[in-house]
Amino acid sequence: MAAMGLAGVEVVDLDIRPTAVLDHLAGRQALVIVDALEMPGQVGQLVDVDWFDPDRPVLIDDDTMSSHGLSLGNQLDLARQLGMLPKTVRLIGVGIGSAEIGGAMSEMVRQQVDRAAAKVAGYCRAWASASDPRK
Repeated sequence: MAAMGLAGVEVVDLDIRPTAVLDHLAGRQALVIVDALEMPGQVGQLVDVDWFDPDRPVLIDDDTMSSHGLSLGNQLDLARQLGMLPKTVRLIGVGIGSAEIGGAMSEMVRQQVDRAAAKVAGYCRAWASASDPRK
C-alpha cells in the first residue's frame, strides 16, 4: 500500500501490535483496517464491510486479554465510545484458517492480497476525490 503513493493516505503497519491503532486515530477522516480474519471454513474469502453496519460479521473475541492486549474489535469499540473513531471505518480482510503466528500464508489467501489492496486504493481515491473542492 505504501508503494502506491496515494495522496493524503498514511499507511501504518501495526505488525503484531494491534493496540497501536489507538495511537493513530487523532484527526483522521477515515480509517481502513486491513487484516487477516480467522474464518475457519472460509479460507481465501475477501471481506469488505462498513464497521458501523449493524449486520457486519462479529469479530472473534474470547473475553480474555491476548498477548496483543485488547482485541481489534474491543479497541474500535473503545475508540468509538471515546469519540476518537472517524466517521468512516472499513474493515477489509481475507479469511484465514487459523491465526498461528509464523504460519505460512496459503495460496488461496495470497491470491486475495492484491484484490484487498486494490479495494483500499479505490476507497482512498474516491474519498480524496470527494473532498477535493475542484471536483
